[in-house]
Amino acid sequence: MRPRLQRFAVTFKRPARQLANELGVSEDTIRCWQGRDGVADGSHTPHCLQTTLTPAQEVVVAELHQRCCCPR
Repeated sequence: MRPRLQRFAVTFKRPARQLANELGVSEDTIRCWQGRDGVADGSHTPHCLQTTLTPAQEVVVAELHQRCCCPR
């Protein structure tokens, strides 16, 4: 049901307040939907993982990377 509401909000260029009242959602939600390229939910996975490796782990990762991905 929600993708249909999102398509409606994006397709019909009406003021956010009017669409929000018609669809029963907040104006912020309408503005958010109108700012998207599609109707699918975005990924919730962080783009940058906060991971800290010990020096020993860095050596292992570098060795595996060289063996598997970038042989010389």
